[in-house]
Amino acid sequence: MQDILAHMRSPQTVQREKRILLVLGIVALLCGAYALFFGSKTIMLMDMGDMARSTPAVRNTPQPLPDLSVSSAPGTKLSYFGYEFEVPWDDLDPAKTRAQSNNVAIFFRSGKRLMFKSLPPREFVTAIPGKDALRKVVGDAPFQSDYTMWRLILEATPDKVNLLSSRNEIVGVSMLLPIKAIAVPQSAGIFAIQNKDFKGFQWGDPQHSPGSVVADLFSDDRGLEFIFGTDPKAAGPAVVQADLNRVLQTVKKAASPPTPPGAPAPRPKR
Repeated sequence: MQDILAHMRSPQTVQREKRILLVLGIVALLCGAYALFFGSKTIMLMDMGDMARSTPAVRNTPQPLPDLSVSSAPGTKLSYFGYEFEVPWDDLDPAKTRAQSNNVAIFFRSGKRLMFKSLPPREFVTAIPGKDALRKVVGDAPFQSDYTMWRLILEATPDKVNLLSSRNEIVGVSMLLPIKAIAVPQSAGIFAIQNKDFKGFQWGDPQHSPGSVVADLFSDDRGLEFIFGTDPKAAGPAVVQADLNRVLQTVKKAASPPTPPGAPAPRPKR
């Protein structure tokens, strides 16, 4: 019976079967080559895609501030921890203001509030987990300051890499994205800010999140953090970007000695 069937197979059938086998062999070879050269890349890219879908904020990168205006309202000059800055409000409530070793909570009768914190250099870099492994991938440069590390993390997105990117590039982004997913607020924009002495980032837009907007500024020898907010029960207007810009553009090292730890809030300077 098998001999009969063999004789019934036409030359066209045999050629077709050979072509099928050839195609299957080529497909198997290509799949093997893909797995060899792109397999681990594909897995990492898929993981990054899953993270972007579950945490869309990892796609955000620092943008220019949409409003660069600076409030010219009557204000108050304040000085803490060796730095001074102006706020565009003149209704400081000294009874509520509380200063600690490296941070101060400042309240105003209008319901506006501000927390100011002074941080040692490279505090963020020191706290990053897995520093040795990350250093092997991104090099030493980002570890020189908190600003350069933050910039590297915030500019990392899944869209920066693809299958044609080097494995080192893909590994680097895959290591940075989990840090970004944890650190970046989900509903806030990220904005690049700077003055003549500092560079940094603003987290949030007071137009959309007046309850709390964070600004981090960095220099070679210090990090500064401002947290702006407005009491939701306040009758007056909320904090606006021009108010933030007044503070961020005037902050600088104070000419006078820094406030001693635990000292009461200083008298406002008119």
